[in-house]
Amino acid sequence: MNRSDQLIQRIITSVEDLPGERPLNERLVQGIKDLIFRGELIPSTRLPSSRDLALGLGWHRSTVVQAYRKLVAAGWADSGVGRGTFVKQQQESATPLREPFTWAEVIRQDEGLYEMERVLSRNVALPDGASPIRLSGAIPDLRLFPMEDLAEVLNETLRLRGPQALGYGPTEGLTMLREEIAGRLSRQGTPARADQILIVQGSQQGLDLVVRRIVRPGECVAVESPTYSQALALFRNLGVRLAPIPLDEEGLRVDILETVAAREKIRLIYTMPTFQNPTGLTQSVERRRALLDLAARKGIPILEDHFDAELRYEGEPVPTLKALDTRNQVILLGTFSKILFPGLRVGWVAAPEPVYDSLSRLMRAVAISTSLLSQIVMAEFCAQGLLDRHLDRVISIYAQRRKALLDGMNEYFPPEAGWTNPQGGMTLWVTLPPGLNSVAVTMEARRRGVSVAPGPLFFVEGGHRNLSLSSTAEPSDRLKQGIRILGDILYEGAAGEKGWSGKKSEAGPLL
Repeated sequence: MNRSDQLIQRIITSVEDLPGERPLNERLVQGIKDLIFRGELIPSTRLPSSRDLALGLGWHRSTVVQAYRKLVAAGWADSGVGRGTFVKQQQESATPLREPFTWAEVIRQDEGLYEMERVLSRNVALPDGASPIRLSGAIPDLRLFPMEDLAEVLNETLRLRGPQALGYGPTEGLTMLREEIAGRLSRQGTPARADQILIVQGSQQGLDLVVRRIVRPGECVAVESPTYSQALALFRNLGVRLAPIPLDEEGLRVDILETVAAREKIRLIYTMPTFQNPTGLTQSVERRRALLDLAARKGIPILEDHFDAELRYEGEPVPTLKALDTRNQVILLGTFSKILFPGLRVGWVAAPEPVYDSLSRLMRAVAISTSLLSQIVMAEFCAQGLLDRHLDRVISIYAQRRKALLDGMNEYFPPEAGWTNPQGGMTLWVTLPPGLNSVAVTMEARRRGVSVAPGPLFFVEGGHRNLSLSSTAEPSDRLKQGIRILGDILYEGAAGEKGWSGKKSEAGPLL
């Protein structure tokens, strides 16, 4: 082996020894720099030609050329036309040179947790500039918002309060709004006091505050399986471990939770017992009492997410866990975002006194307070009866849309498909015919102008035979059109037609 081949081999070894992942040209730059630091490449040493080194590495020549240019730009090498590239003499008194600063070396990597969400968020060009039919996401129809009422409330607020409406508010929230929320909960059967209500910037922030105060990194949270996708993202970012508990027609399987709690120290139970996201299921009163009994015996606090419980279309209301709680173990989390103006970012937490005080201190540290103007608007909408008037209207419309969605599924879906039939809320849960993969179905639906949410978004693991559908964001005719397109895809996928992939995967849950 000649000297040039030996140098190429040393460079290859140096590159292969580097930990982690980074672009190939950056790996080559770092590998050569490490050889210089160790004294294995001395000043004036000629580096291998880009062609020879690329051949030895098995890379494209342009990658080596790019790395050499970075070394020259950073002062580690020198080059000239026809002369090649040489290791440059470093000044002994100079601070060692390094590559330009890159955030990739600093930030915590998400390890691909959100790759599916990034792929699904990319826009797909549709013919004639058409907009996709939205069957995904628990989101309200912005076109139904009472904009004239909002304009009147804003104008009156600014006229009476002036610049003070745009200042900081109290950390715990505007007293008037807290009283309105407490009164609203009490009238609905969940006794509450204003001094138990903390106003937050949407329920996601409330979830974040509660988990930070109760669960340390590495400790365990029990979650429904499936559950709210952004809750999963938050839990993972906070470094907590998750114990997924399956659902049946009555909600969370308390018997399985009991088994898990016998072998695992659970710090918190996170649950959506009414119109659960994404399934739309509502937990029975008997199951709620069993859950509260288990939590009491095991000493586990419960975080109850009440996010869309006011959107009931049929049936009698079911008491919240908070209303049934006689031991003060339940924290209730709510938001206005699903029923009125999500962009104002107003949510709330109803918590026992020790938890409330702790959450207030943390809120002051991380956010100071929630927008005062947003709180005033929400308080006035409640006090003037504008929220209830809006709810009466949209509940009627959403009920018609849910019926259109269900009618369309009965008409257009294969008989092998199954789905839940919620009494309210924004979402329902589909189990695909055997052999179909929800991600493949989702991508094909997007290409045809229909947005749906694949099951794996809502599971710690699994969900490849499931889809989440929403009935609130589109009018009935577009909902039925979207379901017809989706039904075509399911029939084609089951028959292996049209050339798109409906690959087999593991079985989904029993729902």
